[in-house]
Amino acid sequence: MDEPAGGARRTRVLHAINSAALGGGPQHVFDLITGLPKDGYEFHVAVSDDGPFAERFRSAGALVHPVDMMSRRIQFRAARELRRIAEEIRPDLVHAHGTRAAFFVARALPAREGPRVVYTTHGLALHLGAGPFQRPFYLRVERSLCDRFDAVITLSEDDARGMVERGLLRDCSKMRVIPNGIRLEKFPPVGPSKAEVPVIGTVGRFVPQKGLSLLIEALAILKGAGSTPFRAILAGDGPERAHLQRLAARRGFADRIEWPGAVEDAAAWYPKFSLFVLVSLWEGFSLSMLEAMATGVPVIATEGCGMGELLRHGETGMRVPNGDAPTLAAALRRALEDPRGAQRMAERARVLLRERFTLEAFTGATEKVYRDLLGAGR
Repeated sequence: MDEPAGGARRTRVLHAINSAALGGGPQHVFDLITGLPKDGYEFHVAVSDDGPFAERFRSAGALVHPVDMMSRRIQFRAARELRRIAEEIRPDLVHAHGTRAAFFVARALPAREGPRVVYTTHGLALHLGAGPFQRPFYLRVERSLCDRFDAVITLSEDDARGMVERGLLRDCSKMRVIPNGIRLEKFPPVGPSKAEVPVIGTVGRFVPQKGLSLLIEALAILKGAGSTPFRAILAGDGPERAHLQRLAARRGFADRIEWPGAVEDAAAWYPKFSLFVLVSLWEGFSLSMLEAMATGVPVIATEGCGMGELLRHGETGMRVPNGDAPTLAAALRRALEDPRGAQRMAERARVLLRERFTLEAFTGATEKVYRDLLGAGR
């Protein structure tokens, strides 16, 4: 990469992330690459695959380094490859995204030598899908990672509390809470939906984490109750797609659901929605929810989605318990039957988003972490 005019060396940052597939984590990295000053930073990205975001990273001026961090069995070749890349490019700072990438970065780089290291957790799922013998092991791994890194960033206050309650961070001075932010100009408000039949929509990956079976079950309850007619749009793709389509068929309302597949431009879909629903088992700080709120779409989400700073029940949206299809169906029905009330919540959400959850706030807070670390000696 060329040095900026005047010969001043840019800060060299190596991001490490599992995947370049469409999703919030790669978007988060892309926003850092494009949101921080180009004349101040040189970016590299170590990533496992050549998904859509790999080309976006390249187009934004970053150098992409393939490193397989996604093998089902933990293999230390990834750590050796990350060490080789670090020795070659000599980054000032390495920023790991997610537990798996952090694991390999921690093993690749000596603790008291080399670049400063930052770990962004991107959501805590340690208590999900792990048995009673596995969970203590995962907690020990996560605790060791937090000990190793110079700074640990969580995306929400909910995750920060979860880390403290589980004893994952023994030095709380390392922790920073930096929510995601978005480019508001990409998501202009569209006002109340003008669809003749209300549309319940979501955008995301069709993976178990997103809990979309719950939405299908809630929609089946809503249909069976004979309430306000509705259609649904489930925009996305992934390994759960066939299962979800079979479930909708068994529940007898497959004809009401549109499946457009993976969408690279989610901004084009939010204006079609009367309601946006997020039913994830866990999230870091959902970009799709931010985008829907910016567009002015009322939001209903499960408690697992966190984001209590932004999603305040009855004020800026509605929250329902994880796994509770009848309660989710009841919330959907209330919103459909009271569109003005739902729209008032959407308007309050957008005001709060503009105040606190912009791209500038997100990148500025992250840059401060970088500067604080690089300005401090070891």
